[in-house]
Amino acid sequence: MKSSAPKFNPAEYLIRLVRKNSLYHLPHAMTVQQRAERVHRHLAQAPPQTPQQVKNILSHIYRLPKSGWS
Repeated sequence: MKSSAPKFNPAEYLIRLVRKNSLYHLPHAMTVQQRAERVHRHLAQAPPQTPQQVKNILSHIYRLPKSGWS
């Protein structure tokens, strides 16, 4: 049975977004240092989420227990 805890953690949504935007589809030969630099560059360009996106995620999390999701 899969834990529902990540669905209730806003940091998990951010981690997922960083992975999607910075780490997917990279050459397998990239070093950990190169990958870290890539994440750093992406995060330095702009915040990963707008305030509205954060608000939407928090609203979504708030509604999860009420929708019968467990």
